Amino acid sequence: HALVPHHERVAEAPAPPDKLPKILDTDSVAQYHGWPVGTVVRVWRHFGGHEPVPYFRVVALATGGVGAAAAIS
Repeated sequence: HALVPHHERVAEAPAPPDKLPKILDTDSVAQYHGWPVGTVVRVWRHFGGHEPVPYFRVVALATGGVGAAAAIS
């Protein structure tokens, strides 16, 4: 979708993964890319036509839901 910011997997995080905000494994983008729990993701956001700004997230296990059930089984 045109309104969804660009997400990409990165090899190294700018901070320890436990200090990064989370994106749940049940998120549509994480499921589309098939990213496992613990993957560090860079999200490029645009604000008012300025240069894109990177935000970092780590894929986390959702408590309950489809992703959590799949990870347990």
